[in-house]
Amino acid sequence: MRRISLTALFENLVDRVVMVELDEEVAAVWQSVVNGDAKWLADQILKFDLTKEAVIAEISKAPKDLKHRAFQAILKNRTFHGGILAEGSTFLKYGENGKGIHSRWYPLTLAKRFINLDFVAVSHVIILQEIRKIATCDLGSPAKPRPILRASLELPAQNRPH
Repeated sequence: MRRISLTALFENLVDRVVMVELDEEVAAVWQSVVNGDAKWLADQILKFDLTKEAVIAEISKAPKDLKHRAFQAILKNRTFHGGILAEGSTFLKYGENGKGIHSRWYPLTLAKRFINLDFVAVSHVIILQEIRKIATCDLGSPAKPRPILRASLELPAQNRPH
């Protein structure tokens, strides 16, 4: 749903998108982008010397703030098997063409994606995390109202707030 929401925004089909994210690490990435840290994330990606040891060292640190937590999530997503961030996930062993953890690490492409997000996310994206936590941004008032694309999630009964 994220890809659809962002495509609609980039194609100028909507003025705003609302994205729902339950995973705290993934939400940290989106919140960092909305908070104006996309360029910082792009810079971190470009200067990071990707080795298994460097990734372990980086993700083992207690994050200083939200943007550092976001960078750790990006590293995990790009180097762990299947991009899975959950506890117990492991590094890619072989990956594409035997490249291991480098299989999904395209620093120039990733950095460009974050730079592009920076153009729209700060003023056009609202991130909802765990339904009750909201990271907002100044949305202003659009000159010509267009629909707001909403990404929603129906929680199983046992996970709904009481």
